[in-house]
Amino acid sequence: MTNVADLISKARLVLGDETTITAAGVLGLQDNYAAILVAGLAADAVVGDAVGSPLISGVAGAVSTHAARDVNAQAHGVTSRMLVAVSPETIHLLGLPATGSTPNRELLHLSRATTTCSVKKMGLSRRIHLSDSATGTEIGMTGSMAPFSAYTAGTKSVLSELAA
Repeated sequence: MTNVADLISKARLVLGDETTITAAGVLGLQDNYAAILVAGLAADAVVGDAVGSPLISGVAGAVSTHAARDVNAQAHGVTSRMLVAVSPETIHLLGLPATGSTPNRELLHLSRATTTCSVKKMGLSRRIHLSDSATGTEIGMTGSMAPFSAYTAGTKSVLSELAA
């Protein structure tokens, strides 16, 4: 399990020690299900028909899903996984590589004074929608609440802080 203090320390690598961080968690960009479906169908049509192997077809589907997520993230100017660090004034979205929890740069920041947060339950996940009225920026993310997930504590800390 990744603890929140470790995530806050990792966020400080990008934001600096002078930034007060009250919560941090690893969240994923909300999927664009239509794009994933189209990419999966295209991959299955091309690879499945050409190879005829369910295993190869499944791998092609997974690769197409990953590619669709990357395209969706690029369209939003973010990465498919982010370390969200919350300070008293700002919500910072920090870029994460495909694996691990060490951020490489700040992708976006939103003012807490002008940003609203809505949360919807979806099984063991939470869908978080942030909307900054001052800039018009909107972003949807997903966080895990599963007891077996390494990132649940961070998701809970971010949600608790944004609800305050």
